[in-house]
Amino acid sequence: MKTIFNAILIAFTLLTSLTSFSQANPIGRPGKPAATYATSFYTAIDGRLVLSLTKGVSQPVSIRLNQANGITLFTQQVTKRQTSAQVRFDVSDLPDGTYTVEVSDGAQLTTHQVQLNSLQVTSRPIAAK
Repeated sequence: MKTIFNAILIAFTLLTSLTSFSQANPIGRPGKPAATYATSFYTAIDGRLVLSLTKGVSQPVSIRLNQANGITLFTQQVTKRQTSAQVRFDVSDLPDGTYTVEVSDGAQLTTHQVQLNSLQVTSRPIAAK
């Protein structure tokens, strides 16, 4: 009686552990691949846009600057041997509008939206009486 109870307990424990393991990682539904890079995007003091990229040495990464209508204005490849890069975008000659910076390693796509607006200075004459 005691050996049957132990056998049933061991079988139940084994079955429970296999069931919970199979639910943790279902077959046929792979999860989203882990990111192979990290980006930060900011404006420098001189008005240029700066994209900092840190990545592993496994995949090349492409960086593109696109207009709102989808036309690509700038493309740069970061090779798979490079682990970091800093890309500066001189946007001083671009017209006002919305632009998109896309970073992709082929499996993952990160986008940063940029809105360019010219500062309009209004002048008014000041006269002292």
